[in-house]
Amino acid sequence: MTGSISLITFETILLLMIYISVGFYMRKAGIMDDVVTNGITRVFMLTALPAAILNSMINQPFNQELLINIVIVFFSIVVIYFFFAFVGLGIGKLFRIPRERIGVYAFSMSFGNVGLMGFPVVGALWGGLGLFYASAVSLAYWILLPTLGLWLTVKSAADVEGQRVQYQLKPNLAMVASIVGLVWFIFQDFIPVAVINLVRPAVIDGVGGGPIGRFIGGTAAIMTPISMFMIGSLLAKGKPSDLLSEKEALVLSAVKLLIAPVLLFFIVRNFITDPIMLGVLIILSAMPVAALGAVYAEKYKADSAFASRMVFLSTTVSLITIPLVALLLG
Repeated sequence: MTGSISLITFETILLLMIYISVGFYMRKAGIMDDVVTNGITRVFMLTALPAAILNSMINQPFNQELLINIVIVFFSIVVIYFFFAFVGLGIGKLFRIPRERIGVYAFSMSFGNVGLMGFPVVGALWGGLGLFYASAVSLAYWILLPTLGLWLTVKSAADVEGQRVQYQLKPNLAMVASIVGLVWFIFQDFIPVAVINLVRPAVIDGVGGGPIGRFIGGTAAIMTPISMFMIGSLLAKGKPSDLLSEKEALVLSAVKLLIAPVLLFFIVRNFITDPIMLGVLIILSAMPVAALGAVYAEKYKADSAFASRMVFLSTTVSLITIPLVALLLG
């Protein structure tokens, strides 16, 4: 059985690599430039990602055990984010990373590319139930990003003394979809049948579903291809020399993408035995650096160029490390 799971995992990662290769080729061939890539990214964030979150939650029949599990996943990932953040700060001090980089470094260690890369990988590996649990991670991510993430970035700000920072939660469609999906999951037994019929899954016993459900499901289906195309385009834009130009970024990639997730796996499995819950937590912890780190660094006058190089380097290295972590889970 374990062998078959490992084979399925290998084939799934291979499929993702094929998508990435197509995106890489389209960038090199001039089919995808910055304008196209940025436009597709917006389409992904505004449609495919929220639809995938909703699709995973509205199609789950209510179950008290699932509700408890999703709460466990939420609080577990919050602890993991803080753990990674302080690991990043510790490594930064150990390597005497300059102040304008240390907060950016800790941010990069904590916040991974959950949306663009994490959700497609989880969906490919564990399907709807995996995405159901990942929606709790998405909710925690968008709560912690403008709070913990901002606090970490400001530690590298050019003018830390006297700088006032507004910690504001800014709702986005991924966060809204997580909340709406959770409310639907909990209260679905009290929703009128007419509404249920509109939002029911695309296929039930071979019968077409409701129009809204088919729209959500169809939109969610484009998530993996377009996200992997964008990852491939990002990799084609970078320079190979960037891979070896930053000692600190190399250390971060090794720790964030492989060492910490493996250690986390052996710790967390003592508390969480459900293989899908465990897998979602570990695989999303092993994602490359979130591109928003560079955006935050630019806004608060930290080292945004360093942040951008870490995004590229970690994304490139993750093509090797994510399959390794996935096979460990299998």
